[in-house]
Amino acid sequence: MPDRYSPMGPRWEPGGFKAYGEYFIGRPKTTDLRTVLGVTDDQLTPNARYILKSRQLRTAVNRVSWAVRAYLQFQDLQSVTLPSASGANVPQGDILNQSYCYYESLAYLRESATCWVNGQLISALTLLRPMMELAVLHVYWKTAGSTEAARFSDWLRTGNGKPGFSRSLGKALENLSVDGLVGKDSRSRLYKLMMNGYRTLSQHVHGPFLTESLSATAHTLGGYDLENFLLYSILVETVMTHLVYIYILLYPMILFPVESHLRFGFAPPDGLFCDPRSGSVVTHFVGFRNVRALRKILRKSVIVQGALGFLDSTPIATREEVDHSWSEFCVQIGLKEKEQHLSDDRARLALAKSVMRTMHWMANYTSQFHAVEVPVSDQAVDEYHRTLRSWK
Repeated sequence: MPDRYSPMGPRWEPGGFKAYGEYFIGRPKTTDLRTVLGVTDDQLTPNARYILKSRQLRTAVNRVSWAVRAYLQFQDLQSVTLPSASGANVPQGDILNQSYCYYESLAYLRESATCWVNGQLISALTLLRPMMELAVLHVYWKTAGSTEAARFSDWLRTGNGKPGFSRSLGKALENLSVDGLVGKDSRSRLYKLMMNGYRTLSQHVHGPFLTESLSATAHTLGGYDLENFLLYSILVETVMTHLVYIYILLYPMILFPVESHLRFGFAPPDGLFCDPRSGSVVTHFVGFRNVRALRKILRKSVIVQGALGFLDSTPIATREEVDHSWSEFCVQIGLKEKEQHLSDDRARLALAKSVMRTMHWMANYTSQFHAVEVPVSDQAVDEYHRTLRSWK
């Protein structure tokens, strides 16, 4: 049996959504950017296929690959918090959408990186700003408390009540003291660094003046030259590093991974634990020393203490219980007979992760509100088009 299953493991993609699960032994290795983004060669330009094979550009491509991959790991800590459990006044139709901002930020990040290798640098940079906004907005709503639940619900439906980036970032970091363990200085530094990145990206969203224009600096239409290509990779790595730090404070269990299937089989508590593969990817991205310092601080938090205490109080499952749990999981999800007969826990874990990630993706884009479809004739469409094009 190989030490590593196919780079990101099996895929499970019903309903147009797809997610990856991976299993590896030891330290994580660099994964091809196409696999991390979930794109195929037919979605890439010849320019992109050349870039992804180039040894000279490998460092820049790997830099973006690791940044995206680290941010992806927080999928495993998304959960659905029921209103009755949290005291939040969230309408029943919205409880599945509580991580919508996070998943939408992933969609923007994927699109941005794909544009980058495809040679559409202006589009790539422009997409990074809404990615940042959505990523921070997720933290803002998650830390705002039950009093903000109604506003979140209203925003989901109407778009009203969304705070500006500076306010949402400031408020989110203010609420991320993690039981007073993370000092104000550290959070203020994160705020300044995030705002610097946001202002840089805003130049391309609002329209750059001459010296900011990529076309002017590169002396080519669209600004796609080697220097700007490399600058994008550095900017993504920098922005995503700060975002990953913020998400570590929101989800400290990412630094305390466990093999939860040894206790709970393949039905662990939703969003409470992550496995050692996810933890090691994040550790590789931000650095072992930084993770060691953060673990020392966050180990004392209520979240970590409670989760690890709950884990310790749960007896280790027998081999028969783990196997039975896999059979039940397959039946509940509706997996094919081939998957049901998997006997190696490594393959099971990779597949189970891809399934659960996909289900969370789908759930967060589910809405109880549907537009009423009214049939419109071709004649009406043509008349409307003529009206729009008319001078009078």
